[in-house]
Amino acid sequence: MAAALGSLRRCELETLIASKRSRNRDLVTAMIVARLLDPQSKYATACRLDPQTTAISLGAELSLGNVTENERCEAMDWLLARQTALEKRLSQRHLTDGDLVLYDVSSTWFEGRTCPLAWYGHSRDGKRHRLPLVFGLLCDQAGRPIAVEAFPGNTGDPATVASQITKLRQRLRLITSRLGWGSRHAH
Repeated sequence: MAAALGSLRRCELETLIASKRSRNRDLVTAMIVARLLDPQSKYATACRLDPQTTAISLGAELSLGNVTENERCEAMDWLLARQTALEKRLSQRHLTDGDLVLYDVSSTWFEGRTCPLAWYGHSRDGKRHRLPLVFGLLCDQAGRPIAVEAFPGNTGDPATVASQITKLRQRLRLITSRLGWGSRHAH
């Protein structure tokens, strides 16, 4: 736990999330570290943060005390509202106009029936009876994540590319009139 939290702090992820410490920032930090250490359900993650049910000191290290399910959900909503600003800060840190940007599409599946993005489509995992979700991830040349976007499960890979180019141009302001594919000097 100490190594994961220390690494997160060395790369200044906490200050990228929010410049000032807050309960939401601490909850998001705890959920990231918990996910890195042992990916589990939101409920299991909450148990790992609860001072009465945990064997690790992550919750104590971040002075979380008791964490309710509503607080975890509110912290995730808080983080989602900050996504555009976070992606912009990450792109400013790791990219300049004309840099090579890597993009990959992956998918996972959803257990349940209430996710608006979960639609039957191609299952990369062979889970034909599960509702897939599609994710697109933009990275810099070193493979550091810059931006992520979720798409409905019935979205084909090629259909995700246009929105990523728009994101690079408009939100992250990285592509000028020249669109370089693989080289700073390509037109």
